[in-house]
Amino acid sequence: MVSSAFKRAFGQAYTQLSNQRDDDFPLLYYSVEAWCSVLNFDYEVKNHIVENTQVAKDEGVTKAFWDEGTGFTNFGLSEPKLKQILKNIVNQLQIGESTQRKIILILAFGFTAVGYLLYLIDNNQQNQTQNTNSVIRDKTESLPPSAPKETNQVLVLVINVSNSAIVARLKEKRKVDADDCKKLYRATEALWLGSKQNLSPKLAQSFSENNDFVVSSNTESEYNIYLIKIELSDADEGFKASAGQLDRIDAFSRLANLSTDIKVSPRLRVEAYENTGVYSR
Repeated sequence: MVSSAFKRAFGQAYTQLSNQRDDDFPLLYYSVEAWCSVLNFDYEVKNHIVENTQVAKDEGVTKAFWDEGTGFTNFGLSEPKLKQILKNIVNQLQIGESTQRKIILILAFGFTAVGYLLYLIDNNQQNQTQNTNSVIRDKTESLPPSAPKETNQVLVLVINVSNSAIVARLKEKRKVDADDCKKLYRATEALWLGSKQNLSPKLAQSFSENNDFVVSSNTESEYNIYLIKIELSDADEGFKASAGQLDRIDAFSRLANLSTDIKVSPRLRVEAYENTGVYSR
């Protein structure tokens, strides 16, 4: 039997999942997010769970799992009794109309539980390492502070003026917060990743207030764009032109930890990024 406490928690998670209308991110990704919210996990725990279980990349598991013809056989779940147990759980929950969503949400609970266990193990190991290295750390702190490491990797994003709110937010803070990652992914039309030396002169000049593509107030158009240049601590494979959509989503979710500095261009005509090597999001 499913406990009443689990039913209530499942209902809350299912409500959050039902309210999600963004098709950019896989359903299983949002299911785990919903469980993390219901269980009151903070951002650090939630981020650890998502990254270590690679939830965003495993939606194929749920699709095959649900497949009445072959899914259960492929995953070693061909026994009728086991299949019936899952259906009984779904029937007892009696929430909403989408049985497939219920199955995915139940799977997501498993991902979340395992991810939390891995977080606790990892956190315990980190505490042991910190205790072992305490003497070395004390000696290091007595040394003069080193100069900030100069990065060489640059990410350039092309964003339409219809998303000026996120642009203004980044311009003011000059950093990417965790709450900005999804918004920035949705707002980006095109991007480019590479070293500062390989940055197109045309893109580099577009960040100047005096460049040829700056839009005056009397010539503004809905097609105008902003360029955002983000210096990265490391090149993320998910931002490369060859990356798939799910890898791209993962890369944007890590952007808060990778960004070191941000520069925003003036309002520009679309010609500012034509023939510069940028590629579609």
